[in-house]
Amino acid sequence: ATDSGVKVLVVAPGRELASQIVAVARELLQDTGLGVSLAIGGTPFGRNVDQLRKKKPAIVVGTPGRIAELVVGRPGEKNARLKISSLTAIVLDEFDALLLSQTHADPTNGILEVVKKKRRKTMQSVLCSATALDIPTSRLNNYLRPGFSHAATGESDLSVSLKGRASLSTVHGALHLAKKNLALDAVRRILHTEPYPQQVLVFVDNARRVGIVVDKLADMGIIAAPLHGGAGSEKGTRAEVSKALREGRVGIVVATEMAARGIDAPLLTHVINLDLPTDSSHYAHRAGRCGRGGRPGVVVNITCGGQERNVPKRFAADLGIKMHAVEAQGGKLKVVVEKVVVEEINTNSITTSDDAVQER
Repeated sequence: ATDSGVKVLVVAPGRELASQIVAVARELLQDTGLGVSLAIGGTPFGRNVDQLRKKKPAIVVGTPGRIAELVVGRPGEKNARLKISSLTAIVLDEFDALLLSQTHADPTNGILEVVKKKRRKTMQSVLCSATALDIPTSRLNNYLRPGFSHAATGESDLSVSLKGRASLSTVHGALHLAKKNLALDAVRRILHTEPYPQQVLVFVDNARRVGIVVDKLADMGIIAAPLHGGAGSEKGTRAEVSKALREGRVGIVVATEMAARGIDAPLLTHVINLDLPTDSSHYAHRAGRCGRGGRPGVVVNITCGGQERNVPKRFAADLGIKMHAVEAQGGKLKVVVEKVVVEEINTNSITTSDDAVQER
């Protein structure tokens, strides 16, 4: 086994999020002499072991499956490759996704069992999420030492009470259509509103839909990049699109739920839910890709039919936000009340005050 001297383990539910954490950590740790190593699925296991042995990183960041292989051991192997004798902290980022997901729960619990057995009394555990406040405290006792504290971000950026888990600088709108086949044209109209969106993330249900929407947008003369983890998705392409999104080098990305957590794209101004999320927690994560750090953002939910029409309103009630009826017309995205246009949504100067939606 490799005695890596690892001090901190960070576990994240997706490759893109783990890669982003590593990039930020390396920037923060410049000139400190502390190293950071990335360990994610889809990359050679031997390379991770070599990095631990040769570079001796202080921090290892990775996805639960690969971290479990290093900490718990692979099937048929007697010893784990990453010793935790020097470990002082473990961080679970987006811990609700790690502990509640069928895919991630087993490897995450395996990691925690090993850590708990060997380092329980001296190690610090940090569980981070914007949407896990409904997990009972009694359940958290299984992962944290007695007397743990619960910290929350300030209200100037993100409200994390039970009635508020979305950025306070974002406008949320629902654009209702008479027919579903008008949805892509609605996306086109939103993309051509002024001031033009700097970056747009369009969410759909599954990987197959990503390809269909990208192709149909191309037929309209709109170039969009795909981002999903399904069949036909090359790891290198996923990483490049994620990086381009973070760095502002791609204007429009069509993605599945995998892009909803953790990706920080400072220039992202618009999120379009072409397919609605399954619940308010997923909505909060999708919406959270824009309006970050107090920057303005716009989320547009495209609905069709009686069943979908009220879904955005339910999300708004759960999250303690306002959901406006909106239309994209005349090159502007506008808030409407009872079919009367009352306010243009301007990403340079967004207001969410009650005055913005008073009928005139």
